[in-house]
Order: sequence, then structure tokens, then C-alpha cells
Amino acid sequence: MEKVVLVTKEGTVHTHSSALFQPSKLVSELLEESCGFSGSHEPIPLIVITDAQFAHTVEFLTKNMAEPLMRIYTPLVKGLLRDSGIPTWAEEYIMAFSEASLLQLLETAHFLQIKT
Repeated sequence: MEKVVLVTKEGTVHTHSSALFQPSKLVSELLEESCGFSGSHEPIPLIVITDAQFAHTVEFLTKNMAEPLMRIYTPLVKGLLRDSGIPTWAEEYIMAFSEASLLQLLETAHFLQIKT
């Protein structure tokens, strides 16, 4: 299984399966570029992502691999998110965050170019 090495803002090195980060356009493109030039992958610096943000992102991507989110149609149904077709795991995951933490997670997803 192909691995990807990512380095967070604090300099912590994380190694994961490249399949986990397939939803990230940024990581996918950098993997293609580095493999094309050297035949092996260079560590990918995630200069604005903290260790905590990275851990939450890995948790989300892992859960999403097991039970992918489907397209969410709007307007959302008033009440529980699962009433709008969002899996229970995603509703629980989202509701566990404060508004500020959720915004940081969205910034992380934006930086990584995750469209899920």
C-alpha cells in the first residue's frame, strides 16, 4: 500500500495510506508531481495545519472511507441532520465541535482542497 508523509505546522511527521488522502486534491497533485520527478514521494508540508486540526481531519477521512457522505441536498430539514440524509457518524462528528473549532476544520478542508 502506498504511503504519504505529511508534516504539520509544528513539524510533526505523519505517515498514512495515500488512499486516505485521495479526497484531497492538494495531496493527490503533490503526490503525482513528486513521484514523477524522483520516483519516490517527498514529505508534504502542511504549513497552516496544526496537529489537532490534522488529527480531526484524519478522523473524518477515516470515517468517510468506511461510510461515505452522499450529496447533501438543501434546504436541510429542520431538526436532526440525519433527516437530511447525513450519516449518523457525520452528524455526531459535526456536533462534537464548537463553532470556532468547526470553522478551523473547514479551513483545513479548504487548504487541503477536500470536496467531500
